Amino acid sequence: MSSFTVTSNDGKIAFALRLNALSELFEAPPLDPFVEQLRTTSGVEDMAAYLAARRLRNPPVATATLQLPAAVIDADTAATAHRSMQRYCDVQIAAAQRAIAINNFAGRTKLPIGLLAAGAMVAFLLGLLWLLPEDLQPLIAVLAPIVTIASWAAIWNPVETLLYENWEERRSIQIYTFLRDMAIKVEADD
Repeated sequence: MSSFTVTSNDGKIAFALRLNALSELFEAPPLDPFVEQLRTTSGVEDMAAYLAARRLRNPPVATATLQLPAAVIDADTAATAHRSMQRYCDVQIAAAQRAIAINNFAGRTKLPIGLLAAGAMVAFLLGLLWLLPEDLQPLIAVLAPIVTIASWAAIWNPVETLLYENWEERRSIQIYTFLRDMAIKVEADD
């Protein structure tokens, strides 16, 4: 029997996770190649990896069934798992939001310098065009591509930071918000 299964249909996702202890929901047990292990990743890692490969724009309804040994289940296990999942996801969401804020700050502080450098290079080229004698003006045809590439290089990093660096963090926020709101059930693993 698999340690992680997913059933997805009619806008519903059902995760089933076999765990030896509730802590394996968040921590993978150390790998021991001398014994057959139930799992080598945490339950949250398995669910997040599955969700990373599907759209979450219109999130489906989800449930997670934790299959635990009967000896570790009590009346409060499902509620404990749900509260723990919420706290874990809150921390992951906060970390992604901090990363977004850092990336936005870095991009916004680098962009004016890049634009200034690019503007200075273009102004230099235009000034050179204006100052060069007519017989040397074909030199501009050689310098223009160099200035274009140098200007692009000056603004590329800040633009890349602002446009692309936050994609993973936004996706993490979607995934962990989805997991945070998911219903959790517990059943004995027979």
